[in-house]
Amino acid sequence: MILFYKIHNASLNKSFALFVFITLYLFNSTLYSAISKEDTLAVIENKVITSAEFISLYKEKITRIGLTDNGETRLGYLINLVNDELLIAEAKNKGLDKTEAAKKEYKRICFQKLLNAHSLNYISPAVNINENEFLQQKID
Repeated sequence: MILFYKIHNASLNKSFALFVFITLYLFNSTLYSAISKEDTLAVIENKVITSAEFISLYKEKITRIGLTDNGETRLGYLINLVNDELLIAEAKNKGLDKTEAAKKEYKRICFQKLLNAHSLNYISPAVNINENEFLQQKID
């Protein structure tokens, strides 16, 4: 009886291991073909975060907020991007993106992105002020 259990159990373990191997192989093949670019940093459902996208967003963020550029800051920002995409995916899966409040917020975000791009491309390059001039400004 014990011998049968060991043989049967070993057979199940081999079958299970083979199943896991095939599943992982198919998953990795599918995933690799979907994101075959070497510059892919993360994939959340259908959203791919590339290194080019990350660099662009990161540079904008450190400029806007004044973060110190180092490995810890970069990793933290990437983790935040992934967490944001996970939340967005979860909200979409629950249908929360179809509410009026979500549509209004999406329009506001798109408008803000346009303002940011305009500021970055047209206003910022024209501003030439040194630190002393900046410190002498009066805010009423």
